[in-house]
Amino acid sequence: LLATGNDVRVMSIKLADRLHNMRTLGVMRREKQERIAKVTRDVLIPLAERLGVQALKSELEDLVFAVMHPEEYAHTRELVQENAARADDPLAAVADEVRGVLREADIQAEVLIRPRHFVSVHRVSRKRGTLRGADFGRLLVLVQEDADCYAVLGELHTCMTPVVSEFKDFIAVPKFNLYQSLHTAVARAEDGQVVEVLIRTHQMHKVAEAGVVALGNPYAPPAEEQSAGDGERADPTRPGWLSRLLDWQRGAPDPDTFWSTLREDLAQDREITVFRPDGGTLGLPDGATCVDAAYAQYGEDAHATIGARVNGRLAPMSTVLRDGDTVQLLMGQDPASEPSREWLEHAHTPAARIAIQRRLAAHPEAAPEVQEPPRKPAAPEPHAHPDA
Repeated sequence: LLATGNDVRVMSIKLADRLHNMRTLGVMRREKQERIAKVTRDVLIPLAERLGVQALKSELEDLVFAVMHPEEYAHTRELVQENAARADDPLAAVADEVRGVLREADIQAEVLIRPRHFVSVHRVSRKRGTLRGADFGRLLVLVQEDADCYAVLGELHTCMTPVVSEFKDFIAVPKFNLYQSLHTAVARAEDGQVVEVLIRTHQMHKVAEAGVVALGNPYAPPAEEQSAGDGERADPTRPGWLSRLLDWQRGAPDPDTFWSTLREDLAQDREITVFRPDGGTLGLPDGATCVDAAYAQYGEDAHATIGARVNGRLAPMSTVLRDGDTVQLLMGQDPASEPSREWLEHAHTPAARIAIQRRLAAHPEAAPEVQEPPRKPAAPEPHAHPDA
């Protein structure tokens, strides 16, 4: 799979081939089924998430669920079938109400009911305990323009009862796989059931289903307007994370190290977004530090980092970043600078760990123990977040 990794289109084809194999696992021995399912769970499903191929990812998750947890899968499937046989469907009722609200506001939109796949239903069941009718699916509102998404959101929050804690804006800050949508939820007046709502354009929906290969890179400016340093999205067939993955493969000391590092990185199921002073963003795994931010932004040039400012304040490189933080990395003038050995203790991403290990192995005597700027004394204050 990684040998074909120079192009995400080829990787997507390989994932589709694995989906076909997973569909035919029933003819294999149980031991082989579990082995293939584990690799699919640990590596291929997270890769499908990175590529944004949600339709493929969802089916792979259900097939792995059936192999690895057959009893829970059977129970979840029974719950889904029982819900489908119900005469009253709260999702259909709320969908009709949403259509009426948007019709009154003269907003052209398509309102669909999106059933959850089995793994999603199982997760909701574990989170909430007892499942209600609205937990078996979500509403999807499709519109033409980005501005229409926010118009729909405003109408829903004005005319219905919003669950504000469920709101997320992935249009203003897209996910690393180009996914864009507004996420919100409304509560039914009759019984308080919470209905999740996804709002996106038709173009966003194509990318959400088929990933970065759906429309090339629909959110990037024309090629002549792109800055030379914007490597993350300059080529939709080879986004920045994939290029880094191939760099890790070349830089790892042995295949076992690369394999364990890859699995650990892909296992990160939550990503945070931090902002650069120039307005750009960095996608990092939850728990990432300033060390990880430095290597995500500068690659091996991050060896020359001498410190960081988080939300305008000097901070040690070991500072754990939070979603929405603004990070300014302070660079030294010597391009031959060596990273601090202490950074390894605070590096969580493969990009940072492998780059530091490779540099220290090449210059075992040169690395300083600590490379932090002096901090000015300041009164304690809460960890601030900028408005995003």
